[in-house]
Amino acid sequence: MPCRILHVNTASCIAGTENSLLQLVEGLDRSQFESYVALPGPGPLADALCRIDVPVLYAPLVRLRRTANPVRLARTAAASTAAALLLAGHARRRRVCLAHAHKTGALPVAGVAAALAGVPCIWHLRDFRVTPPGARLLACLADAAIAVSRAVLQASGITPDWGLPVRVIPNGIDADAFAAAARPGRFRTELGLGPDDPLLLVAAQLVPWKGHRDFLHALALARRGHPRVVAALAGADLFRDHPGYLAELRRLAHSLGLQDAVRFLGHRTDMPDLMADADLLVIPSEAEPFGRVALEAMAVGTPVVGRGTGGLPEVVEDGVTGRLTRPAEAAVPAALAELICDLLADRPTREAMGAAARVRVREQFSLARHVEEVGSVYRQVLHGRG
Repeated sequence: MPCRILHVNTASCIAGTENSLLQLVEGLDRSQFESYVALPGPGPLADALCRIDVPVLYAPLVRLRRTANPVRLARTAAASTAAALLLAGHARRRRVCLAHAHKTGALPVAGVAAALAGVPCIWHLRDFRVTPPGARLLACLADAAIAVSRAVLQASGITPDWGLPVRVIPNGIDADAFAAAARPGRFRTELGLGPDDPLLLVAAQLVPWKGHRDFLHALALARRGHPRVVAALAGADLFRDHPGYLAELRRLAHSLGLQDAVRFLGHRTDMPDLMADADLLVIPSEAEPFGRVALEAMAVGTPVVGRGTGGLPEVVEDGVTGRLTRPAEAAVPAALAELICDLLADRPTREAMGAAARVRVREQFSLARHVEEVGSVYRQVLHGRG
């Protein structure tokens, strides 16, 4: 009988975490692991899970947000308690062997539910939101942890003396399947661009830390040397945390004279097409925990330009599969603009980087490797519990 895993996630829309969760449960050997996924309600992720025959459980899971509002705190605590009790009951009835919290915000519910059901819990660290003091408290709810990058692990402050086993397991993708889904030329036709028109792509949620402001300033500088360059910004504010951000970016683009050079695309589901047609993928985030979109660009041979902070240097090999700014550079727009201009002017280097990127993503970041390593953590934790 396969081991039953209860995956817990606090969002039903599909962003980077949810793509990783979806591909993990689809890739796990169902003769060894049977997956259930707990979500806060219906949505695109629930629909995608149903299409691959993975059962979905609904619970009042809430995204944890920093707040001093006592009413909001009380509501969050009440909902989280109810969710933990509900999931503990599901876990006992379905004879779940292990719980997997796919976000730090899911760990309080998943950890308590697992403890009530008498099963271990794994904490998946995917961002920089937890500080060492908070991580110390949360570690009490987990039997093991997975970090998406060394940078995320270091930021959490977790050390061996905490007694919490931790593995760094980078995200992975099926690069061949992603590349096969691309329809080269379709996106350029949509934008009214020819094959030689320079095209930059930023693919990220519309939230301030993703660095869109810095990118727009960098684009204005880059257009001095490449006046025909066009930039496409794909992404939306999926969680509605920053309702005025898109309007702010539009105003900034207009003030910089970029109204004809920037296309705001909103949320897109045809990322293979976008990645394949872009000359460069630009990741201007302040500190990317990992950079899953970099893997997608690499899968189709598109070089990446980004900031050399966070986990991105663990994905993009500077000078080989793309270019990264130096971490200490204060003038981020100027540094990004310089790298963008250098690569736009050098097609042979872009092509060589794209070829190297195709090899690197398939050798170092395959979905099969990711699934196997997560499965090995499951087996180790279960074996430790006896």
